[in-house]
Amino acid sequence: MKEVIATLGQMGEKFNTALSQLSTNLLVEASHLKEVRTTLETESSQLTNLYDLQIEDDTLSDLLKDYTDTAEQYQETLKQKREDAEKAWVEKNEAWQIEKEETEQHLHEQESVDKKTQQREETEYCKSKNVILTRSPRFILDVQDHLTLIKILL
Repeated sequence: MKEVIATLGQMGEKFNTALSQLSTNLLVEASHLKEVRTTLETESSQLTNLYDLQIEDDTLSDLLKDYTDTAEQYQETLKQKREDAEKAWVEKNEAWQIEKEETEQHLHEQESVDKKTQQREETEYCKSKNVILTRSPRFILDVQDHLTLIKILL
């Protein structure tokens, strides 16, 4: 019986020691929990001050939904701007092609007019000097002959 009482006494001491350690651990954890709460309150206060954001149960899901909506709107805006830019580029390119073709046509017409004018002036000049140009196989005047003939007539 004395052994049972001694064993019970030892168990009581071990139980008291374990309970004391458990109590110390709980105090440490309570202190740590208090620090976490203080940090959480500080961070929540900063979020509220900086971003007007109230931390609630569905705050994260609301933020993710807002982000998704904003991203979709951005993608739509970007797509529209790209389409508009491409359309504007195509229109400018078409206008440039038309202008280029008109300019080339005008240049060809101007060259034709200049060539006809030059031929007419040569013909009139030669007629005014009573020079007959012949293009028969026996007598073909080349450019050098024309220049020589013009120098002689002057």
